Amino acid sequence: MNCSEAFDRSRSCRFIKDASSGQLDSQVWQSYIAHELRFVCTVQGLMGELIVAAPRHRIEDWRGIIADLRDVQLPYLAGLLNLSAKEVSGLKSDDILSGHVTKIVVAGGYPAFASSMFAAENLYQQWCYTAWKQHRTTRFPALHDWIGMHVNSDFHRSVSFWNESVNEIDDRIQDRRLEMWCNGMLEAESDFHDSAYGPGSSRSWMR
Repeated sequence: MNCSEAFDRSRSCRFIKDASSGQLDSQVWQSYIAHELRFVCTVQGLMGELIVAAPRHRIEDWRGIIADLRDVQLPYLAGLLNLSAKEVSGLKSDDILSGHVTKIVVAGGYPAFASSMFAAENLYQQWCYTAWKQHRTTRFPALHDWIGMHVNSDFHRSVSFWNESVNEIDDRIQDRRLEMWCNGMLEAESDFHDSAYGPGSSRSWMR
């Protein structure tokens, strides 16, 4: 599966450039975190539904990821926005990534979801590692901490998990379909990041 061009395009989006240079506007940051919170809620729900389709030897890993989403990531994101658990539970998953992933899961099930998570996690490992090495985000502590979360050993294990999960997908599913799901997720990531700047900044809002 070759998605290198799509990764290059996604890494060049405005949000990632601004975040990596430490020049991200605080309002854009808050908007991004609000979108990210909704997406994490969606991923947690989808993983709860798709766990029955996961390979048997991966079930415990899935349970661990779901627990991490519920007990670590969601409270962390909610804390950045000063939202209670009740307020989080009432959020609508109306962000671009949630819509995209939900749609492709309906069409492609577990393989489509695993391919999409492979794309998302690898994208974040790539750009956050580059940003971390540049040391330009220290003047924005919340952003700096967020980027740091995506270069630590726990996140590296998560990336490895999704890489292995894609490698284990049934050979009867052709690489071109995996690439289609991967490329589609990376395009959605770009639109998702653009949307933090407002409706007019994202192509998806105009479709």
